Amino acid sequence: MAIDRSRFSRSSRVWQGTAAFMLAATAQATTYNFPGSLFANGDSGVQGYDNSIVSGQPIGNPSTDTGTVLTGGDLLTSGPLSLQAYCADLSHHIVLGSSPNYDSFGDASITTVNYFNGLYSGASGATTIRSLEYLASVALPQVSDADSSAALQIALWDVMYGAGVPGNSFAVQANGAHQAAVNTDVTNYLTAALSAAASGGRITEQLVLLRDDGTNGGPIQNLVTFSPVPLPPGLLTLASGLLLLGAVVRRYPLSRL
Repeated sequence: MAIDRSRFSRSSRVWQGTAAFMLAATAQATTYNFPGSLFANGDSGVQGYDNSIVSGQPIGNPSTDTGTVLTGGDLLTSGPLSLQAYCADLSHHIVLGSSPNYDSFGDASITTVNYFNGLYSGASGATTIRSLEYLASVALPQVSDADSSAALQIALWDVMYGAGVPGNSFAVQANGAHQAAVNTDVTNYLTAALSAAASGGRITEQLVLLRDDGTNGGPIQNLVTFSPVPLPPGLLTLASGLLLLGAVVRRYPLSRL
């Protein structure tokens, strides 16, 4: 998904009021409807996309789409709630102009952990979630245009689908007009996230899974968003983010820069 970054500053990314904390921390699923503005013609959802090429397959997940995909983040609104979301599902799509319903689950929810357990065989949902939170913590403050938004989306896919994990052929490369800049940003984001995890840096972005609630007339793309709620460092904060980020960073040759 993509976003017109001229409409979306870091300050406006902060969710309205206490909605961020409530959505991320609730133990029970909360359903949100994102009416027609999602991917509607003329909305930020159809502006500023960059292309990327998805190749290979995650271990044990033959349903993942391959080929050219539109890549980036999008601004979603539901009443007073406004948030930035990224694709967490390369097997499904969202129809332009639709009004999808999503259930939200925080990062500690067993539903969220199980979801990321299932993106490729051998995945650790908890490790993936912590890695994604480190990635968002270092990258979201740097997302300022369509290129950097696309780069974050690619980096998120790399972590979610285990790019670089031994035996995993999954890979994503930007191939749009600014592919060199996007690929450089991807490498920089992943390297910074690995450094932050290795040094025990603080996670400042909490993952929220937005999952198809089953009322949308057929499966639709699941999403992730991040709530900028400062989280106290936990015992798992360092160890659970290191191994996966290390594998992902090592798959990038210097020629990609």
